[in-house]
Amino acid sequence: MLLPLALMLLLRAPAPDQTVELDGAAALALRDAARGPQPRGTAAHARRRTITVVADDRGLELRVRWTLHADEPGWFAGALVGGPLVVESVTLDGRPAAAAGGEPTHVIAWVDGDRELQLRARLTGDPRQREQTFALLPAAIGEAVIDDALGLRLDAVDEPAMLRHDGRTWGGAAGLRLGPRPPPRTDDGAGPLAIGRIGIGLSIGDAELRGRARLRWALRRGELTRVAFTATGVGADVRVEGPEVRKVAHEGDHFEVELQSPVTTEVALELSWSAPTPAGDAKLVPPSFTLEGTSRDDVSFELARDGDVDVVPTLESWQPTVATRLPSWGRDLVEGQPQAAWVRHGPPHGAQSLQLLRFVPVEAPAVVIERASFELAAAVHGQVLLNARYEVVNERASYLRVRLPACATAGGRDRRRRCPRRARRRRRADPDEALARDPRGPDRDAGRDQRPARRRAVAPT
Repeated sequence: MLLPLALMLLLRAPAPDQTVELDGAAALALRDAARGPQPRGTAAHARRRTITVVADDRGLELRVRWTLHADEPGWFAGALVGGPLVVESVTLDGRPAAAAGGEPTHVIAWVDGDRELQLRARLTGDPRQREQTFALLPAAIGEAVIDDALGLRLDAVDEPAMLRHDGRTWGGAAGLRLGPRPPPRTDDGAGPLAIGRIGIGLSIGDAELRGRARLRWALRRGELTRVAFTATGVGADVRVEGPEVRKVAHEGDHFEVELQSPVTTEVALELSWSAPTPAGDAKLVPPSFTLEGTSRDDVSFELARDGDVDVVPTLESWQPTVATRLPSWGRDLVEGQPQAAWVRHGPPHGAQSLQLLRFVPVEAPAVVIERASFELAAAVHGQVLLNARYEVVNERASYLRVRLPACATAGGRDRRRRCPRRARRRRRADPDEALARDPRGPDRDAGRDQRPARRRAVAPT
């Protein structure tokens, strides 16, 4: 009996190099930590998201499926959609889900394990014509399936680019952008690569519009023997010049330029045109150019005016800037000092117009009374004496027509000295009206004198 007991004590005793000594507080802390609650699992969240774009006779439909997961049962709440989306249905495990908001943009669900959330929605616009931006509930893992025949591309808005492999797009970002897919490259990398630079200047006068433009193909690879571009909003007398120009051919708005020899650095063209200014208030389409064979275009626009024509521009997709900050190829394209300048990167979109306004001053009256003063005196016998003083300026008439008050007659010592015989005869015919001849009228070449003219009238009470 003693031998087995000794062997058991020997096995339970720690080896000399495995012995540790702890104070009482540390030992109790370790004990309490071992007896404490174990770490809990993750809360309810969207583990996976799958987006499918389907085309039908009504347009494009988004079908989205989420896998909601929770290690422990709990509530899940999140914003489901945002942006130009019209939600048609939201289901949870095949049944209608609880949605909150004026539209079903938020979802609330009890998650125990895995549950499947599905959404069917339509875009208000056509992303094949113009890029659409919207938001979906993010997920840890996401994929998108888009048919190649639709020609669409899905990208993240504020996050790194989504991964693409084997016809699928991978990523679970919230902000998404759906738009036309860029055309695939048809060259093997050895063709010419050029960056377009377009500088436009327009001077608007009372009778004529004068425009200038600089077109640049900055080559980064390869060479060019001919270039082509499209010009809209220019005059019929447009001229194309440049040191490398051999021949210019155009049909309508399309221009083709044959060069003297192959160019490997930069092709530079100078354009100029003119057109009559429309009469009255009119709306113009600003000049626009599209270069062929460029990977991207940088555009600048200068605007100047003279005379009485004012311009109200409407240029969406352009950014206003200071004319002195324009690049060298976009400066000095107007006559005089530019009143405004803009820059743009990429193709234009939205409204593009120039509203012309003409300010015509209103002609002043032939006679202007700048100041009038009246003195009134009443007599005990019932008559009233009225002394009127008028200061007349900017006169262009020979007479100042004065209509007397009712039952009043002109009188006083100034009557004969101020009123000529012709005026007195007129007053006898019409007792209530008198014509006071102004000796400083246009027939006397008196200019803009401001000497006062006095009239007196007597009226019974």
